[in-house]
Amino acid sequence: MPNTIEIKLSVDIEMNYDSFSGRTPEEFAELVHDDVISAIWEMRDEEVIGLYTDVKKVTTFDEH
Repeated sequence: MPNTIEIKLSVDIEMNYDSFSGRTPEEFAELVHDDVISAIWEMRDEEVIGLYTDVKKVTTFDEH
């Protein structure tokens, strides 16, 4: 029987954001968050027992 391990990760992602997309930065962050979760489940479905995450902070940098 395989062992169970817990892996804690912190991931910071810097991305381009189109403010005219109709989504707030927080809504966009939730979409990206969902994409990351889906990718992990898709790639490691056999190994993942539970996956618990949330968006901690969204920072917008104005580029003028």
